[in-house]
Amino acid sequence: MFSLYNYVRIVRNDNFSMEFDRFVKFSKDPQYVFLGDSHPTFAIVMDSAHPEYANFAYPSENWRDMRLRAELALSLKPGIQYFVVPVDDVSLTSFRERSDHLLDMLHVASIAQIQRIYQPSFVKLAMNLGKYTFPLLDTRNRQTLRNVVINDAADLLTGKTKERAIAIDDSGNFMYADQKPWNQYTATDRQERTKGALVQQFSGTLVDPVLLPVVDDFFAFAASHHVQVIGVKYPVTLEYQQYVSSMSVKEVSQFYTTKPFAFIVDKEHVFDHQQEQFLDPSHLTGSGARLFTPLLMREIEGRVTPSSSPSPS
Repeated sequence: MFSLYNYVRIVRNDNFSMEFDRFVKFSKDPQYVFLGDSHPTFAIVMDSAHPEYANFAYPSENWRDMRLRAELALSLKPGIQYFVVPVDDVSLTSFRERSDHLLDMLHVASIAQIQRIYQPSFVKLAMNLGKYTFPLLDTRNRQTLRNVVINDAADLLTGKTKERAIAIDDSGNFMYADQKPWNQYTATDRQERTKGALVQQFSGTLVDPVLLPVVDDFFAFAASHHVQVIGVKYPVTLEYQQYVSSMSVKEVSQFYTTKPFAFIVDKEHVFDHQQEQFLDPSHLTGSGARLFTPLLMREIEGRVTPSSSPSPS
């Protein structure tokens, strides 16, 4: 009974499932599809005025997740002409390599697709299949279920629904509940929050060799379906820029220059003089995202030329 409750109340109503369902139902026939991690997830705002775009990104996803999403997206929306992917400093790190969403993807992809793209060990696949089949075997799922049951009971008793830390609106846009602008924190707080957020993200190597063939496979898949790939470097705060200034982040950008992008749009510094548009070191507020989205769309459309447009299938 509790496993059924877990599926109906949590799995089918969590952000991953809700975002996937909205992409299936509400994005009509997009030409441009955003993939990637939390940067595009929170920086891109979709509305009915831009039906040629769809945001299919999800927090913490890496190149393996993007590769599978690209395959799923094309099977659902065969008119896609461009995948728009992040080329940020953190996109190839060891931390990002480890943060795949294999377990989540079991809800939307076949085991054959999972095996082909993630190439998990037998033990890893078996463990994730066990958690997928019997969610309450997993400690995190039990803790999540416990919290949800408590919150649901509190909602029934108080008549008020607790606000989610991250929610999705009716247009499929992700939004943090806390929208305090970055410039309202003290300089010391901003530095501490930046270090706290980035120490783990930049642990290990900047360019993890395990991800490199996955990137190549992504481009090969896109090319085989006559889809071009556009790279975007998303905005980050001044504190973020200062933190990574001592690292060899050029290694990341140099790697991407060797790949067959239609073009790369560098928007890292677009809000250097508008720090109030940030929520934390690398994510925009809702108002910041609403400013950024049309800026990025205009630049993309201005740089798409007949020579960079995909050939018809």
